[in-house]
Amino acid sequence: MDRRGFGLLAMLGFCCFLGLCLCTSAFYYHQLLDGTSITYTTSKKTVKSSTYRMKNDYSDVATTYVSYKEYHNLELRLEEGAKKYVEEIPIDGENKTIISLHTLQSKKIIDYLYDSNGYQCNGYVIYNPNNKQYAPYLRCGTYRSVDYLSRLE
Repeated sequence: MDRRGFGLLAMLGFCCFLGLCLCTSAFYYHQLLDGTSITYTTSKKTVKSSTYRMKNDYSDVATTYVSYKEYHNLELRLEEGAKKYVEEIPIDGENKTIISLHTLQSKKIIDYLYDSNGYQCNGYVIYNPNNKQYAPYLRCGTYRSVDYLSRLE
C-alpha cells in the first residue's frame, strides 16, 4: 500500500495546535483592548492611560501613577456646556442628540479645551432627552474617553 499524506491522527493534532494558537491570540487581543489596568504611563509629551484604548506604543514610556481627574474635569466642563446649549436651544423629540465641542464653541458657550500637556481637546456630548442624561466624550492628545468615536466630533 502506498502511503500519501499524514493521516487522521496527524490532522487532528495539527487542528488542536491551531485551535490553541487561536485561543491564545484571542485572549491576548482581548486583554490589549480591555484595559482593566489602573496604572498610567507617561512619556515626554503625552499622558496616556491603559484604561483607555491607545493606538501607539512608545518605547520611551515610563510607568507612573497619575490621576485622570484633569480629564474628568474637562469632561464635566464639556457636559456643562452641553446643558447650557440645551437650555438655549430646546431639543424636541425622543432621539439622542450629539452636541459637538465645535458647536458649543461656535455658539460661544465654551472656549477651547486644553490639557496640562498643551494638547487641544476635542469631543462631544450625547444627550438623551428621554431621561435628561448627558454623556461626555473627550479626546486630548493620546487620551480618549472609553467608547470615543472620532466620526461623531
